[in-house]
Amino acid sequence: MSGKTLDLTPYGIRAVLDSRMKDWETIGVEKLTPTKAAFGGVTIDGVRYTFEKKLGSGTFGTTYKSTAPDGTIVAVKWVKNVTSFLDLQMVLREVIIQILLAEVSRHETNGPFVPEIYKVGYDFTLHTAFIVTEMMDNTVHNLMDVLSPSTNNIIVPDMLSQIADGLAFFQKHLKFNHRDLKPDNIMFTRNASNKRIYKLIDFGFSCLKWGDLEIKAGLYYSQRNECFRKERDLAQLVYYILNYKYDYISVDLYNWLEKMLAVKINNRKCTAMGYCMVHGDRHLYSWQDSYRFYDNKAVKSRYMGPDAVVSKVKLFQERKDFHANKVLKPKVVLAAADPTAICAIGRVAEGGVCALPVANPVECPPGYIRNPKTRRCVKLTGAAGKRVAAALHIDAALLEPIPKICPADKILNPITNRCVKRDGAAGKKIAGKKTRKNRS
Repeated sequence: MSGKTLDLTPYGIRAVLDSRMKDWETIGVEKLTPTKAAFGGVTIDGVRYTFEKKLGSGTFGTTYKSTAPDGTIVAVKWVKNVTSFLDLQMVLREVIIQILLAEVSRHETNGPFVPEIYKVGYDFTLHTAFIVTEMMDNTVHNLMDVLSPSTNNIIVPDMLSQIADGLAFFQKHLKFNHRDLKPDNIMFTRNASNKRIYKLIDFGFSCLKWGDLEIKAGLYYSQRNECFRKERDLAQLVYYILNYKYDYISVDLYNWLEKMLAVKINNRKCTAMGYCMVHGDRHLYSWQDSYRFYDNKAVKSRYMGPDAVVSKVKLFQERKDFHANKVLKPKVVLAAADPTAICAIGRVAEGGVCALPVANPVECPPGYIRNPKTRRCVKLTGAAGKRVAAALHIDAALLEPIPKICPADKILNPITNRCVKRDGAAGKKIAGKKTRKNRS
């Protein structure tokens, strides 16, 4: 990317984008790399990608976990029924937006802030487009489903801070808006230090402006709609969490995020979780309606700009008051904002030691993990628990129950996980079993 031009040839598209172009939609299928799909894989530009596992499917196609000849694990998206020029433009808009986002953020810390696109191809026989991308671990939506509220108290603020940083960068350089931001459209991977790195995905409704070149993906929003709103993306994300993930976060975090959604409507203060009226009509009924609400020029978000979100998240992580630097009396002491410092389910890091937080009926007991499909707690040591942990790339050792530390005059009952007096009948019985076991 040379400032004003971007050669798309390395990505499999024989064209050059110019930031001075006002009408760029001239790329036809003849510009795409010919592709040959066969049972079990696809060959793009002479490189064979073998399908190993279906990762998901939707209206427009299916995504597979695949392996390249050099052993690289990638994701291959199979976009079917690309039969018209309009179909092709729908695909290319989304692809080129993702390529531009990756190119401008490639050299930033934790960049690029979106998954890399490696190759794009087109099968002329099947009228199908193929997009090879960087393999990610899983979505934030699925991650939150299996972690406890106390653990999500660490995960969610860190995710919001990283996403806000990325959006601030994209807004500055490309006037970018995602326009469909929710936990399902944020994925994570891990860096060399095993820290979770969060990245935006799914740019089917996104828009940006690079110089004079403006790209708006999808047909859901009118091309006449103004693309850029500084606060809209993050407001949509927080609103989604509060409405659909409220039972996976603590009361403290819920209240904090609710304050962040405060808006002004014609100089009247309102919480977006309440009955906010615009011109006598309540515009905000659901997350699907949130775009229209935050797109209204009469609605002014107070804290949802990317820089403001980063600042507010830092206050929450430091256990400080929302509006000032007054330190709150801690109800539950949170660990530092390091998503790798995860204790067992039902425990939080406290002074370097994993301890039980305030009881929460939503959490699974120690030694269990939540199955996101059934929403039931299953044993980590069982087959179901191992499958859930593996699907989310969670080290099961991080979720195993931590033995309770009993006072000197008590001993742990391994069955009930309770401390009982050593000189009592139960304590003597437990101590006797341990002695006989050690002797044998």
